[in-house]
Amino acid sequence: AILLAAGTPGNRWATANARLMIHEPSCSYSKMMASDMLIKVDELRHTRQKLEAILSAQTGRSEEEISSAIARDRYMSVDEACEFGLVDQVISSSGGSRKDSRKTPEPVVSGGKPEADLAVVPEPKAEPGTMPAPTPEAISSTR
Repeated sequence: AILLAAGTPGNRWATANARLMIHEPSCSYSKMMASDMLIKVDELRHTRQKLEAILSAQTGRSEEEISSAIARDRYMSVDEACEFGLVDQVISSSGGSRKDSRKTPEPVVSGGKPEADLAVVPEPKAEPGTMPAPTPEAISSTR
């Protein structure tokens, strides 16, 4: 969910039957010295604070709301994820899309070819120092 939320606003898509889940960071180390356990706890606390800050910035929700939401595993339908702010568009296999209520720019979805249903046209510009998004041609050539 954090990778999806961190996407470019307006281009965060999920298919209609997808389920998303957010939860707090965790680890499982059963045989550990107490001093190592304290190190892990500090790291988990730091990771949780970072997760809350990122999700808060990307969804527009307060860190308190995020903290409450990730306290336990929280499963969401795509519509719930749109409402929460993780997803901008719900796409179907027929090529149609539904926008969420936050009025983000609607990307163009190709309609007749199933392999191009997820292609965004026009391609977003990459920020300096980042990699550009793959083109539909590049995606098709890897199949």
